Amino acid sequence: MPMKERFFPIPLEQKLTAADGSRLAAPLTPEDAASLEFVPERPCVAPVYVAGVCSSTFDVAWELCKTHDMPPWSAVLAASQTSGRGQLRREWVSPPGNLYVSFFLPPDMGRLENMAPLAVGYCIHCALRDMGITTRLKWPNDLLLCEGGKEGKFGGLLLEERKNRFLAGLGLNLRNAPEEAAMRQNRAVPAVSLSGFNGSAFTFWLELAERMRDAHAREIAGASRDLLRQRVERSLAWVGRPVYAEEPGLHGRLYGLDADGSLLLQTDAGLAAVNSGSISPA
Repeated sequence: MPMKERFFPIPLEQKLTAADGSRLAAPLTPEDAASLEFVPERPCVAPVYVAGVCSSTFDVAWELCKTHDMPPWSAVLAASQTSGRGQLRREWVSPPGNLYVSFFLPPDMGRLENMAPLAVGYCIHCALRDMGITTRLKWPNDLLLCEGGKEGKFGGLLLEERKNRFLAGLGLNLRNAPEEAAMRQNRAVPAVSLSGFNGSAFTFWLELAERMRDAHAREIAGASRDLLRQRVERSLAWVGRPVYAEEPGLHGRLYGLDADGSLLLQTDAGLAAVNSGSISPA
């Protein structure tokens, strides 16, 4: 069996700017490196560029992609973000201490089209499970932490595509959850952080990335679309429970997924597909 290639983290040592002159990322300062517990000698599954404060890890990753080789699982990790973005372009609150990362996907995941966000979420769910962290997927792209019989929003992910390259952005509340005032009024569940976490975003990402790569090889690569759908369904939150789909204004019992990743609700009129928006327990 051939040996897997070894990579090492790369600190961002100079300010990164966009073509219009706007600042994308600040260099990794000694203070940021200390808070992240940055260790340049730690091997990783793919290149990891580590920045201090940045606009968004998405912005930095796309800019680096223009001049650097960014193979699958290559990532940009930041100490904090000033313009993090979440679902429907909502702001993603990004204080220091949490995980803010964007990473390039293997081509087979990008080709899954509308199922791709769920496949990435499932891959993260499996990796977290292998790290001893129990989560469920809240359709379409949130991660709920399940602790002590309670559920709370632990993180979210977003996918972007440019010129057939697919980039996933992931935020996880490792140390801090947003204040209630910063959350949407009609949110489905409260925001939570990982209880008892005393590690760092840097070391957490290195382990998560390795386990994600393994989960991709085990659970996603080579799986038929229907088998993947079944696997993702088993990780969904609230299956069999009454929910409310916000965008169509539809009540029903969460039945599962259809072939393209749409959510299926069992209503009085039969099965109804939900293609976008947010859901919450009814």
